[in-house]
Amino acid sequence: MKKLFYIKLLHTIIWFFYVLVIFYIFYTGVFNKVNIYTWTSIGLVIFEGIILMIFKGKCPLTV
Repeated sequence: MKKLFYIKLLHTIIWFFYVLVIFYIFYTGVFNKVNIYTWTSIGLVIFEGIILMIFKGKCPLTV
């Protein structure tokens, strides 16, 4: 049971991180403050998309 809790906790932390990353991309775009962190954030979102494509739309933590 603890294993499931830790998997869910890790999943929630990663989800929250990506919410912040996407919000940061939106913020820098709206206020025209694009910098290296914006491009790094975009790269992270693309990486997440590639991972989801590899796992056919399912989170790799739930496999």
